[in-house]
Amino acid sequence: QAGLASHPAVKRALAVAAKIAVPGKVQKLPLDRQDLAAVVGYLQKQGGYLGARDTALFLVGWAGMFRSSELVSIDCKHVHFTSDGRGVMVYVPSSKTDQAGEGAWVFIAACQEQPQLCPVRALQQIISRVGGTGPVFRAERNSTPLSKT
Repeated sequence: QAGLASHPAVKRALAVAAKIAVPGKVQKLPLDRQDLAAVVGYLQKQGGYLGARDTALFLVGWAGMFRSSELVSIDCKHVHFTSDGRGVMVYVPSSKTDQAGEGAWVFIAACQEQPQLCPVRALQQIISRVGGTGPVFRAERNSTPLSKT
């Protein structure tokens, strides 16, 4: 006995569906270290708070594979540097993929061989600039980081 899939009407319907099916998304290639270095070099040329903030945003986002919404939700109290200087633990309080709303810890390793590309070093610098409390990545006015206090 032939199954339903061998019925001529089902075969025609499947053939039509295959023709009109939406093609899958094409995966984009990740940014490689050479391109990362070029972007960071450009950001660092801004200088001041904005240069430091944007460099840290980019390096931490790249190393932790964070979404922009996750990055801006990081508070200084969510950042714990390892005592040996090998990395940092970052707590992400909420995420699009965190349906239970539990948050998650993400480890980011230091980049000893290329200090200008080290997300840990960039994060230390920006936290120092914002005073160690409140949101890590802040807007600024007149070269001064703003806080929500």
